[in-house]
Amino acid sequence: MNDEPKVWIRSRNCKTGKTTYHLRWICPQTHKWRNRKVGGDRRRAEREAAQLEHQLSAGTYHDVRRKDWTEFVAEHVSKIPGTWNRTMAERTLTEFGEAMDPRGPHRVTFAMLEDYAEKMATKGNAPATVNKKMRYLRAAFRKAVRRGYMASNPMEGWQWARVNRKRLRIATDQDETALLDSAEELCGFQARAFIHTALNTGGRHGELVSLAWDNIDLSDDPSVTFTETKGKRDRLVPIEPADAAVLLKLKAQTLRDGGPFVTLRTKLPHVWPDIVKAAGVKPITIHDLRRTYITRLIRGGASLPTVQQLAGHATVTTTVEFYNEVNNTDLREAVAKKRRTSAS
Repeated sequence: MNDEPKVWIRSRNCKTGKTTYHLRWICPQTHKWRNRKVGGDRRRAEREAAQLEHQLSAGTYHDVRRKDWTEFVAEHVSKIPGTWNRTMAERTLTEFGEAMDPRGPHRVTFAMLEDYAEKMATKGNAPATVNKKMRYLRAAFRKAVRRGYMASNPMEGWQWARVNRKRLRIATDQDETALLDSAEELCGFQARAFIHTALNTGGRHGELVSLAWDNIDLSDDPSVTFTETKGKRDRLVPIEPADAAVLLKLKAQTLRDGGPFVTLRTKLPHVWPDIVKAAGVKPITIHDLRRTYITRLIRGGASLPTVQQLAGHATVTTTVEFYNEVNNTDLREAVAKKRRTSAS
């Protein structure tokens, strides 16, 4: 008796006169009959049947539930916390679907991913941008495997594009003063307080605009607690009395429920280029304020584990690689310190 797994190809004649092909096999996990509609291409049906038989023989077959690509994108995006990540994931998955037309996550192949990455590079996407899009896809496919929509993640072993690290933009004391004055002149004290708080807490834009007054302690031991964090963990950051005074002044002026910066969620990104231009400083982003805070902590002598916790990073590697800017002054001071140590 032949115990080798078998996949049967069945043909059906539609009312339109066309022939469609279906695959039929026994699932080794549930021991029930399974069916799959292939379409009207006989050669494609034979290829998929051969591939399926190989998976059944090798023991790599998984009972995958079919999911339409559009439905999969909607389900995946709905479970992502944070407006920014949700928007970027939806944009990337939709773009991939339009470019590759996979019909469902179960049909995504490594070759599709290579073609997509090549197309993005051809369209002018920088290597860092391509890598970011591929990370959104990898995360989506990981969830697809857990939900039973894919047998395995097709991005296993993916080779990331080489990215030349750009020099980080850190705000100097002069930049800080100019940005604060420019923000207040163009948008009022609330925008000034936002920049001041970002530079003295290291909060991300999303964390700051989601910050509630209930999570701001303006007592003798002031602090802010970010709850809408990237790592999904509350993060308490002590602040100086001078920083608390700024928030206290803003609270007296706004008299709003919720939080100090809730109304800046969409407004600030739009006016930020105008603030930077009016300040007369080199191009700097809102996220660079967070990088400035972290770099200042490290230059001030704080230990890396302490900086990591204040920044809310998962690893110290992220803190050092992406947020600490080393300039020529730092290098010269390190060499001078070594010389003084040797002399003593």
